[in-house]
Amino acid sequence: MDALKRVSAARTAMLLEDALSFFGTLSLRLKLKPDDSAATAWTDGASIGFNPQFIDGLTQPEVLGTVAHEVLHCSNAHPWRRDGRDPRRWNEACDYAINGVLLAAGFTLPEGCLHNPEWDGKAAEWVYDRLTPPPPEDSEGEPEDGDGSEDGSEDSDGSESGSEP
Repeated sequence: MDALKRVSAARTAMLLEDALSFFGTLSLRLKLKPDDSAATAWTDGASIGFNPQFIDGLTQPEVLGTVAHEVLHCSNAHPWRRDGRDPRRWNEACDYAINGVLLAAGFTLPEGCLHNPEWDGKAAEWVYDRLTPPPPEDSEGEPEDGDGSEDGSEDSDGSESGSEP
């Protein structure tokens, strides 16, 4: 089954399960966009973008968790609350803010998802203030301790919110 069909099947499964219908209903408002340039998945509040290769590497319960993750970014207004915050750090804070909710609801998230049980129930702004700021940029606009490359994850955010679940 191709990645788009797997993501669509996850949305349908959520609609058919009473306990998950909230996520399924909200997911129908978002357009699905395969995106080979994304590292994982993202949302801009109007779409759920996903790298088909990323989806292909997940179990179907992880695909379902990933879709629910992007839906929660939207239902928590994360794409619209970033203001002038650092996009990558904001996305991480948003991930920490929602992944505990998803895990408590019984979703399966991909390995390596950002979760700190001590931050469960906290707002993304609260988490953001506790995350380590990114390294300062040198005079050429690149981080001083790295090569300045992005990891490609959208939510990850540019201005989108979504993420690595």
